[in-house]
Amino acid sequence: MRFLLSSLFSLLLYIIPAAAQIAVSFPDTIHAWTVDELPMPQLINSLNYTVNPDEAMSSEDVDTLDVISYALRDQFGIEMVCVCVGRVAGGDVYAWGDSLFTKYGFGKKGTDNGLLVVISVVDREWRIFPGKGLEGILPDAVCNRIGNRVMLPYLKEQQWGRAMVAAAKVVYGILKEAPEYAEFTNFEEESDDDLSGALGVIGALGLGMGAAAYFGRKKCPRCKAFMKTQSRTLISHIGAVKTYEVTYVCPKCGNVLTTTEKVNIADSAAAAAAGAASSRSWSSGGGFRGGSFGGGSFGGGGAGGRF
Repeated sequence: MRFLLSSLFSLLLYIIPAAAQIAVSFPDTIHAWTVDELPMPQLINSLNYTVNPDEAMSSEDVDTLDVISYALRDQFGIEMVCVCVGRVAGGDVYAWGDSLFTKYGFGKKGTDNGLLVVISVVDREWRIFPGKGLEGILPDAVCNRIGNRVMLPYLKEQQWGRAMVAAAKVVYGILKEAPEYAEFTNFEEESDDDLSGALGVIGALGLGMGAAAYFGRKKCPRCKAFMKTQSRTLISHIGAVKTYEVTYVCPKCGNVLTTTEKVNIADSAAAAAAGAASSRSWSSGGGFRGGSFGGGSFGGGGAGGRF
């Protein structure tokens, strides 16, 4: 049974996004959605997190996004909402997303762990809006990397659903501390200003070692300074489990630490995916139970760009 659950999540997370997609384009005259009239599926069915009123994304992509969003909420308490529309009223995607975040309060009040991702097709713009509590884990630089490295190539090909799924996978991978996604949070090769700025946000939010771990940094057991990753070597890859030999070096005292680390991206998410799938099947024969959001606040950061 556990194998079947793991296989289900792997199918949704890896195979479906790789399926053939049809480019979807819209005329400039398509309806421009206001924040107040935009439908919010989560309020009707607690398993639905994805907003796709113009059907710009395929049903397969929407299902995949809902599963990833469910896993993020179940495992990390993060409320991620992905919105893909043909056009936003007013044409200002940042202001529109800010208003949408404020209206529904994505995330929990106090922890402010909501995340909004918006694609506006006719406006030709993408935006990532992290809640205040996520700005240490998803600072502006990381959001910018997600948009430019994984979303933009798909957006240029009018693959709106693929772009959104790619971004959601990276967010999940960062939170799972999967080595495959370390490139998005590793600032060792960036300028000192970029690195200090990102770590400054962490310090201001008081996230400590937990946030440092998301940046792929480990504290030296001798002097307690942050260590740098010297090397990461894949030892084995069995199913969804990858085993790495990771060597860290302390820039302060020179201490070298070598550890063996295992990564299983699909482990606990499989249960979340199975729960979502079974609940969907049950609900199809009866009524849907609406969900809600917890009153979180947008932090004003994030990133966006044109395509």
